[in-house]
Amino acid sequence: MIKKHAWIALLFGGMILSALFSHPVRAEFYKFTDKEGKTHFVDDLSKVPDEYHFDVKTYRERDDHLSENEKQVRKEQDQAAEADRRRSYREYMERLEIRRKEREQELAEKKQRMHETAVEVRGNQILVPVHLGYGAQKVQTILVLDTGASITAIHHRIAEQLRIRDFKKAKAQVADGKIIDTRITRLSYIEVGSNRVENPVAGILDFEGAADGHDGLLGMNFLRHFNYRLDLQNQVIRWEP
Repeated sequence: MIKKHAWIALLFGGMILSALFSHPVRAEFYKFTDKEGKTHFVDDLSKVPDEYHFDVKTYRERDDHLSENEKQVRKEQDQAAEADRRRSYREYMERLEIRRKEREQELAEKKQRMHETAVEVRGNQILVPVHLGYGAQKVQTILVLDTGASITAIHHRIAEQLRIRDFKKAKAQVADGKIIDTRITRLSYIEVGSNRVENPVAGILDFEGAADGHDGLLGMNFLRHFNYRLDLQNQVIRWEP
């Protein structure tokens, strides 16, 4: 009877040992810092000097508890996740690059618009939107671009809107060679787009009646200060540096 119990105990103990040794053992590694502040990693606790045993830290591999098949599945999942991450990052960078190019194009177009002035081409006339200033007064009007006019000339209606009272009488020669009486004043500025000339001389035209959609001439005392190119097809003046 005693022998039977002994065999049972031996068999039970063997089952326990078999269960213990069949369970996957986790790989561990250990970290400690020596007196000089240098960090060490070892894979065996016996490699840690006795004086550092109280400070040692133990680390385990993430997948140590998995079977080989499970580890393979985990590895494939990790690889797929990494591929997705790389693809997402690449797509993100591509979107950034597209947006950067779009922004550069927007800035280039904005810069170009800043250096362009829309005009109206009417027959042989180029009608230019102009801002005029005189003291505290300012007026927006339309002048004909005229490279044959030595100074800018404005209709007396514009002079009245600017409240010009300081002027001198003078003689002026018009395109057909005729000499006419006129008045000369000095404006605070003439401005076309972002281009501005301070304190220019201007003539005041005293003729009556309509001026066919404009209020005078934009002359060379403004135009000579700038490099520009007329694009008649697109009806713009392109101001160059």
